[in-house]
Amino acid sequence: MRPSDLTIAIPVYERVDYFEDALRSALDQTRMCQIIVVDNNSSHETFKLIIDEIGNGRVKYFKNEENLGMIGNWNRCINLCQTDYITILHDDDLLANTFVEIVCSIPQSWDVLFTSSIIGEKVPKRYKQAIMPSKKLSPVSLNCFVFGNFNQVPGTIFKKKCAIAVGLFENTYGFILDFHFWLKLVSNSKAYYLNQKLSFYRISSAQGTNSLYKNMIANTYAIMDSVPLYVTNNFLRFWSSFRIYSDGMDVYEKDSSRTKVSYDFRDNSTFIKDHFRFRKIYEFVLLRKTIIFIINKFVKFNLRYTILKAQHDRK
Repeated sequence: MRPSDLTIAIPVYERVDYFEDALRSALDQTRMCQIIVVDNNSSHETFKLIIDEIGNGRVKYFKNEENLGMIGNWNRCINLCQTDYITILHDDDLLANTFVEIVCSIPQSWDVLFTSSIIGEKVPKRYKQAIMPSKKLSPVSLNCFVFGNFNQVPGTIFKKKCAIAVGLFENTYGFILDFHFWLKLVSNSKAYYLNQKLSFYRISSAQGTNSLYKNMIANTYAIMDSVPLYVTNNFLRFWSSFRIYSDGMDVYEKDSSRTKVSYDFRDNSTFIKDHFRFRKIYEFVLLRKTIIFIINKFVKFNLRYTILKAQHDRK
């Protein structure tokens, strides 16, 4: 892949707090690629003003005539892309300065490339200049998602035609729509993972996933029940049902101070990222499922024993 084959797309709406930093991380790449910003019909022109000030004519700005919703705006980014490959950069995240250079140096052909992120609240200095990778790519299959959504979104590149072929992002599964999208892509594309931290994933109280916990859990179960690989493989289905979103990240109050977790779903004052609370829930689910599994096995064994004994007695 050449730098000219890649588009960095930044979807924006209203919030401008971190936009300039995100845009600069795209502009400061050691290899130039296409950059677009897609404004979801914000009530102000601040994004355009910032682009005019620092964009150096390299950034294409689009403003939707109407609000398409978050998912609609992500899909519009894909549709407006004029290159073979695209990466979506959220307006509060950052790419390492060498991101484009590193991914373009990979000789292997691929449709989807996942990379690693530094996750935190404050931007560390070390994220900016990532070193060239020495490790080979690891193939990614559906099994890679059984024990959690390892992909943090920033730094993920995929072919535009592959995204269109699987139906783009869908709102079927609410706030885990990205997880659903990666599953669709991996199922139908040649996907690889580069264990290289090439982006910064910002945790902030302004993000949207500080609610909808019940919805996310229910939709996780629904996804795992809809993927043929998991439905037909009892082991994968059993383990995946309680491991998704259980990586145990820190919990932050809206003022960004750390706090203990409340296990009451009515508590929406906390912001949780990949999701400490879920771990506790799924530990309970695991215990419940294990007990039910053992009981069912015991009942089946006892029933089989009773039938065989009755047959033996008749003889």
